[in-house]
Amino acid sequence: MREMMMVSDIFVVRVDHLVVGIEGIVGFAIVRNVEHPYIWNIAVDPTYQSRGVGGNLLREIIKNYTLNKESQILLHVDATNPAQKLYFDYGFRVVAVEEDYFKPNDGLLMRRVLP
Repeated sequence: MREMMMVSDIFVVRVDHLVVGIEGIVGFAIVRNVEHPYIWNIAVDPTYQSRGVGGNLLREIIKNYTLNKESQILLHVDATNPAQKLYFDYGFRVVAVEEDYFKPNDGLLMRRVLP
């Protein structure tokens, strides 16, 4: 582990952006950075959903890549996934609809432009 940071009551480990709570892992995000940062996966334990864990993860991801002078962050989300609202709330916008990306559902390619 390279670095740990306290975010509210959640520890963010910056190796792969694991969020560890007192009771164990409550959520995680995996960000791959090839051409641009790409949020490969965000998951939050259902008992911790709607408590700000996903938002804390997104804030840390956005902050990290803004400080690293990246121009944008990308992700795909299932067109039926209610998590889209969280991404919209954090400035992500749909740039393409990809048919059957999450077979049988379509995928939305979303982008967050960084300052």
